[in-house]
Amino acid sequence: MTLGGLVNIGIVFNEQHSLVDTIGDMKAFLQHKGCRLVSVKFSEDIDGENWVEIDIHDNKLDDSFLDGYYMSVELSGSIFDSMTDEIATTLRIEKESNYHGYLFSINWGDLFPDENNELEIRHTRQKIVGTLIELYQTISYSYAFVGHEIEIELDPEEFARTIADNHSYPVAMVRAEGGLDLYYGSTGIDGFSKEVPRKESISL
Repeated sequence: MTLGGLVNIGIVFNEQHSLVDTIGDMKAFLQHKGCRLVSVKFSEDIDGENWVEIDIHDNKLDDSFLDGYYMSVELSGSIFDSMTDEIATTLRIEKESNYHGYLFSINWGDLFPDENNELEIRHTRQKIVGTLIELYQTISYSYAFVGHEIEIELDPEEFARTIADNHSYPVAMVRAEGGLDLYYGSTGIDGFSKEVPRKESISL
């Protein structure tokens, strides 16, 4: 069964973290993982009528684009330690009044070249989880998730309050005292394989 679409990986920060601070840490982490920043695109106005797209050279991205709207950065490389060395990834930056987040979108077929190999799907999931744990030790986000076509929709307080009873997120990670709480939902990150909902606590 080929599902297609996008696998999204969301990382969300509360208002105690400024976007300017987290973008610097995020760029450093991506470069540490061997990722290449290809281009940035944003709108100069909230109506999305005037768009700017800039090629990025030598991974040097000026933070002035953060003043724009609907920002996205095209990336290349194996950010989440997947089976494929070079994966095209779109990073969208979401800004809200009391939180902001980063949404990585990867083509389904790039992550799951063998759609019938459930062992490989779980292995890919654990590679992504491992990268998110590594990222948390660099930038302590409020929560993160992995799922098929899932968007950033909840502020950190609401997400933490409801995630225990919400099995629609294949993977969710929430800041906890001394580490992270890791929730697995009823569906795999590929969007159709079945999982047993459960919770694990990770000490960091």
